[in-house]
Amino acid sequence: MSADNTIAVASFPTKQGREYRVAHVQAIENCYDDEGVPQEIVDAHRFLYFGGRDVFVTPDKEKALLEASRIYEEIMSGPCPVVEYGIAIYDFTRPLVLFDRKKLDSILDRDRRSQVTSTLQQTGWIIESAACLNQSVPSYYEALRIAPTLVGPKSRWARIRHAGTSVIRAEWRYTHGCVARVRSRR
Repeated sequence: MSADNTIAVASFPTKQGREYRVAHVQAIENCYDDEGVPQEIVDAHRFLYFGGRDVFVTPDKEKALLEASRIYEEIMSGPCPVVEYGIAIYDFTRPLVLFDRKKLDSILDRDRRSQVTSTLQQTGWIIESAACLNQSVPSYYEALRIAPTLVGPKSRWARIRHAGTSVIRAEWRYTHGCVARVRSRR
């Protein structure tokens, strides 16, 4: 499985030049301009990834790169030292669009629902939970196996759906920080 992560130095145009924002992100392709994706969804992802980050203005590009290096070193010295695509600079052609929380949640929720529908049509099985975005898997047993890991230690359940069948709720309990038992019910 791929980490699909990078330390992104995002460059946005402003009236005074350019601003730079640095973030450790996964699935940076959500921020690409793509003719198949509505611009509002791309803008929402850009704001989600970079909106709350420190802003470095045009003469401070080097400070942004130093911040990216600091984040990279912090990750590489941590318990999960993986940054698949390293540090990368992304020059966006449009300014960062600002959203309030309610509008952002509404746009991203609509986008997730459309992704779930297309994933179900493509693969058949999908894991849903509050802790993770929807994850497609090749089989029901694989879904039961990876659901606890995928949704994290704070969750105790996930919904597993298949196109054409009912929703199955997978539940598990932890013993000493490890998954002790997984059961499912319709």
